[in-house]
Amino acid sequence: MIANYKSYNAVKWDLVLEKISNQASKYPLVQVNFVCITKHELETIQEIKSKPMQRIAFTLLCLAKFYDSVNEKNNDWVNSKVNDIFNVAHVQISKDKKPLMLNDLRKLGLIEYSAKVDNVNVNVQFVDNESEVILQIYDFRDLGYEYAFYCGERFIRCEDCDKLVRVKNKDHITCRCNECQHKENINIKQKINQRYYQKQKNY
Repeated sequence: MIANYKSYNAVKWDLVLEKISNQASKYPLVQVNFVCITKHELETIQEIKSKPMQRIAFTLLCLAKFYDSVNEKNNDWVNSKVNDIFNVAHVQISKDKKPLMLNDLRKLGLIEYSAKVDNVNVNVQFVDNESEVILQIYDFRDLGYEYAFYCGERFIRCEDCDKLVRVKNKDHITCRCNECQHKENINIKQKINQRYYQKQKNY
């Protein structure tokens, strides 16, 4: 908390954190190492003409399988906010067009909505765990990039955090994502400053 939350106050947060940790002990720890994506699922996605819609469909599929791994009674439902889905899929469109794109996937028979009016969850209709496994997805931060990488688009993985980084040109030599590169630059500056102050002390 100290490292990641600037306004952290131990006095204010201790009781809250203790309550959360006590409640968490009631539930078993769930660890999902990866989800498997099969040949038939990928073929279904590739029949979609729009690449952004392909990335959305792939993202929904991965999330559905993740939730299925967490809860065996989930039955291929995705319980995520629409904005979060589009962000993870790396599909940048206006707020008004997001429901329209999801509706297009529904018309193709790939997803379905809940019968409850106030329920915005999405059910993925093309899950096929019986087909040959082609991909294993370990990282859920950039599912749209994971699909683009599978399709042959140029990416590298950050050597520190394993996040996918798009290769923008032939001269691209960066081996880290922006966040890790920023941390590395800070570390380098700190080392230079330490050496400088050490030299000043020795004089």
